[in-house]
Amino acid sequence: MEKIEIINTLKKIATNRGVRFDAKDINRPLKEIGVDSLTGISIIVDMESAFNITIPDDKLTTIKTFNELIDLIVELAK
Repeated sequence: MEKIEIINTLKKIATNRGVRFDAKDINRPLKEIGVDSLTGISIIVDMESAFNITIPDDKLTTIKTFNELIDLIVELAK
């Protein structure tokens, strides 16, 4: 799976959830860019659905940036 495809999908989903997704923010902590825990879970659920994957529960608490989420999706979508 192409990383750019994941980034574009994430941008669309985040925007729909009221989060401004900017490339410069990809490595910033989610809390710093206004993603609270409920919004974060909503984005993750939408991404799971978009890519037909399941992110294991133990991985959910390790996701601190959008880049970490993207890398995890790349790994799971192999």
